[in-house]
Amino acid sequence: MPTPPACRRAHTAPVRKPPPCPSPEGEREHRGWLWVGAGIVALGLYGFVATFQPDAHFGRILAAYGGIFVAGSLLWGAVADGYRPDRFDITGTLVCLTGMAVIMYAPRGH
Repeated sequence: MPTPPACRRAHTAPVRKPPPCPSPEGEREHRGWLWVGAGIVALGLYGFVATFQPDAHFGRILAAYGGIFVAGSLLWGAVADGYRPDRFDITGTLVCLTGMAVIMYAPRGH
């Protein structure tokens, strides 16, 4: 049986790959620029929504968003990318969420 053309070895010089260059994660993962664009828009909206908080203590609200961002990032990685957080990822996330809760809900005498 003859060898199929796709399996025959070409007698050409090896193709040189260009050196790796920085690129968005979505492009590296071959998800396309639409995926990258959606991520940029989502991140922009995340920051934009934070500016609408009417609270005079915006720093506390931003800290709350930070804790949610850490937890959400790990969750997103697990759901969208199949990343499995280890015990240190989970512990760090719990530390962030606990810190966020202390900042937001600590009794203050005012």
